[in-house]
Amino acid sequence: MGRQPRQILYVGHGAKLAKHEQLDLLVRTYTEKNHPTFMKAPATWTQPNETSWTYYRKQRPTQPAY
Repeated sequence: MGRQPRQILYVGHGAKLAKHEQLDLLVRTYTEKNHPTFMKAPATWTQPNETSWTYYRKQRPTQPAY
């Protein structure tokens, strides 16, 4: 599509679990091994928070923002 105007539709869902043991075993095992800090909530709130959009921009800073 090159530089043609376009749109993106983002759909997601989530659920709150009482404890991390309720996570799917595959997700829990991967997270415990690769991102153990994600297994506990942060002690303090920080702003601005990181989103998938801000993280993507940091990974590709030279890409044009259409």
